Amino acid sequence: MGQSVRPLVPAWLYQVAPEVQCNPEFQLCAFLEAENFPEGSDHVELEIALKHGDPSRMVAAVLKRPAVVGRGSRATVYRIPKMPDYILHVQNDLNWTTLPNDLPLLMLPDPLRGMNIGQAVASMQDGAVKIVRYLPGKTSGIPFAQFFERYGIDNLLGHNQPMRVEETAPYRRMYTRHLKRIARMSQQAYDELARRILRIGEVGLHLDPCSLNVLVDDMPGRERFNTIDHMEPIGPYENLLGMACALLDTMYVDLDEHAVNHEGRPSRRTVAADPALIRLRHEILRKVIRAAYKTGLPLAVETCPLNRFGFRQRAFNMEYALEISGMAGAWPVLQRAFGEREATAEASEEIFRKLTAA
Repeated sequence: MGQSVRPLVPAWLYQVAPEVQCNPEFQLCAFLEAENFPEGSDHVELEIALKHGDPSRMVAAVLKRPAVVGRGSRATVYRIPKMPDYILHVQNDLNWTTLPNDLPLLMLPDPLRGMNIGQAVASMQDGAVKIVRYLPGKTSGIPFAQFFERYGIDNLLGHNQPMRVEETAPYRRMYTRHLKRIARMSQQAYDELARRILRIGEVGLHLDPCSLNVLVDDMPGRERFNTIDHMEPIGPYENLLGMACALLDTMYVDLDEHAVNHEGRPSRRTVAADPALIRLRHEILRKVIRAAYKTGLPLAVETCPLNRFGFRQRAFNMEYALEISGMAGAWPVLQRAFGEREATAEASEEIFRKLTAA
């Protein structure tokens, strides 16, 4: 007989025929096809058992040759060897050396039932370590983690301590590339993102409008935006405001605009005032507005809502997004249009004519 299934595997798996249990690789395939596979459940527990033996060994495999997928202000994400459909989400303040050798695995409920938004499917160490569904795509924004660590998130976003020009300027080319890639995406990709944000809000999850949490998958045949990191409420951003701020990367624009030189003076050249970038942002925001209008995505609770730090952040402000996209003063036009929404092409075009004239 072949190897038996390890105790970590759910008890209901033993309903699978004994001959299937003899072959771990075939067992996984059969398991995914089995009629008794519980609706809405996840097979990560079985994959860990078959590929690594137990959660502690899986974490050890990640640590042996850490492959960083991305790093944010709160957590770092790693690839998991032999498990390409999942990644490991680890809080930055976690001390790896303190992890026990017998990490218990807590399976998490999935309210989305089959929709992949990079949600956590299991957790360990009181949520400090999570197993998260993998999503393809390149991040659409500027990596801020090092700046948040240096200045503190609330200080930086509240402009209590502005960044230096020499820190923001090197990222201007990267920002230009991001905008060009996003502007090329089809209207259908924008529409699907709007529907995705609606669904996220319906199940009580949250959209973080930081551009790092939107992935751009522009591979031919599967062009789409993916959103990640919906763990905790940042603010009321499951709306057009959140979608616009994330795709325009208003956080970087704002930080660059407020950056100062060694004499404490603002830069004469900023990405906010660059004519070529204004045109790109204009095209992106047009597609965002069109998608929101068509799909029923709300406009915004208010132009600049309170964030989780308790202040109103200029970067996450609909009027600011309009301003840096060549549509200054268009907020009242949007309010009227969305207040009397009719998802027709004629009404949509009328909005854009008014926005251009605003």
